[in-house]
Amino acid sequence: MKKYFVFSDAHGNYDAMIEGFKKANFDSENKDHYLVGLGDFFDRGNQNDLVLNYLLEMDRKNKLYAIRGNHDDFLYDLLENKSDGKFHAYYHGLDKTIENLSGMPIYSFFENNLEHVKKIKENYPDLISLLSKMKDHYVIGNYMLTHAGFTENKRGFWEIYNMSNTIDFIKKYPYDDYIQIFGHWHASDLNKIYLNKKMIGEPFIYKNFIGIDACSIKTNKIFILVIELENGHAKITDIIK
Repeated sequence: MKKYFVFSDAHGNYDAMIEGFKKANFDSENKDHYLVGLGDFFDRGNQNDLVLNYLLEMDRKNKLYAIRGNHDDFLYDLLENKSDGKFHAYYHGLDKTIENLSGMPIYSFFENNLEHVKKIKENYPDLISLLSKMKDHYVIGNYMLTHAGFTENKRGFWEIYNMSNTIDFIKKYPYDDYIQIFGHWHASDLNKIYLNKKMIGEPFIYKNFIGIDACSIKTNKIFILVIELENGHAKITDIIK
């Protein structure tokens, strides 16, 4: 029986992430245990280097299924010269990731980002490969796992998008063929909007939607869903808060 330990939005909070894995009894040496990360591994927190080292280790052990969140895109685009990174460094916490991974102070990044990018690539030669092979979704049985859900495009089709407006996704998504598991939007905000309850530190569970962004920077928590898969049948057996 395979066990999948699903988490999201670590945002550079290594301690909370590891504590969650310990509570969930994840064992990287168990051949049937796997991590499924729903994205936003980086930014805002101060332990992005530790998070990355752990992800790289799990990837080398073939223990990691990773989805690329919008914050992971920020880092990928910087490294691939698709963005200078300055906007996201100033407004969205990418500055923490740049400092942690380059080992250089952030103030000089805004003058010339090339040295920081060069240093990150030198320090982590496997980083671009890790980011580039991250997927936009995984399916485990009747569970659809994404970073932020789906967005309706101009032609009226729903497509996976890692910057979806999750509130609109929950309100308007017309299909119920899968139970949707996602991060991106703080579960506490979704609980307030849809359940009219102030439920800080609780995952969002409503109809066929499950939101597991614990807002780790404020709560110092990572939610972990444990999904067991046996003979093609999947079920959630535990939720670690």
